[in-house]
Amino acid sequence: MIFEISIYYLSCLPLWLSIFFIDVVSLCRGTEHGWTEWLSIDAILLATAMCGIYTYLWIKGAETPAGEKYIIDKAKEERFAAVEFMMSYVFPLFAFEFTQWDGVVLFLIFFGCFGFLVHRHRIFSTNPVMELLGYRVYECDLKLYKSAADKEKNKGQPVIFKKSIVSRHELDGMPGCMIRTKIINNDYQFETEFTVPDSEE
Repeated sequence: MIFEISIYYLSCLPLWLSIFFIDVVSLCRGTEHGWTEWLSIDAILLATAMCGIYTYLWIKGAETPAGEKYIIDKAKEERFAAVEFMMSYVFPLFAFEFTQWDGVVLFLIFFGCFGFLVHRHRIFSTNPVMELLGYRVYECDLKLYKSAADKEKNKGQPVIFKKSIVSRHELDGMPGCMIRTKIINNDYQFETEFTVPDSEE
């Protein structure tokens, strides 16, 4: 739950940076009542630090090889996922007036309701922060990994799983590679290990 909240907050990082800039400019111009701007600046710095640290620790923990093993059958990068998220959900939030307390309250109501829906439906936001850290989202067809002995016992047609994988590795054009994943939600999984098969195999 905390990871979902952290990612949800960080997915709007361009918005928080813009609000921070607007508030600083407003204070520099000598606004009559600056408590709204100071409160906003403090909240942004604190929330960004907390969510950033927690997300970093979660990712470091997830990088420990664990979870189910899969073989990549095919993979395709979701190239416009972050852009679509920004255009659909983040940019409309710039319409609020962040230097007035009533505008801030209206924004918090809207942002809180949207956050509730994100948590309720366990939505993972492909966001600019993950992109900056080198992570990309791939739509993958996966087969459950089997050892040589298991393959000998079960020679039937392998079951194909369709999953969205968050990975730093280039999964396009890498069929046959083995990955381990950690579940984020029902649709997204985080790659924790990536192995290229030996050529002789």
